[in-house]
Amino acid sequence: HLRLVAKLANEQVLIVKVGPEATMANGETVTVSCAPNDCRAFPADAGTGGAIPKQGKTT
Repeated sequence: HLRLVAKLANEQVLIVKVGPEATMANGETVTVSCAPNDCRAFPADAGTGGAIPKQGKTT
């Protein structure tokens, strides 16, 4: 796994594990989502429909 450091729209920094096939460039806008059971960064009730989508730019 690789670690992606992303800055969310609200300026919060989020570190995400991604697979080695990931090809994001510095400053590229990416969409980050995860299953609620796998998420440790947001409250469990923050998402709807089984996913917690967040969008930000890589740093």
